[in-house]
Amino acid sequence: METAWFLYTNPNLDPVDPSSYKKLFAEPTCNAGVHLCAIEALVLPGDLPDLTTPGLPGNMVRALQSAENRTNPGVKLTGI
Repeated sequence: METAWFLYTNPNLDPVDPSSYKKLFAEPTCNAGVHLCAIEALVLPGDLPDLTTPGLPGNMVRALQSAENRTNPGVKLTGI
């Protein structure tokens, strides 16, 4: 399956709702911070992220707890 980066489009939306993300065609540049910016995930029909991509849920939690970006799969944070 294809993987891609997805931009978290609105911090007021639910981070576990695939419709809260927009598929990107390149790895994003995000400022360091404590808010979710983008995730790397398998692509579902409709260009939505598969939030059950192996390792992604744990990496999202670890990134937000430590305020540090994660890899494999990627999670990037921003300062907004």
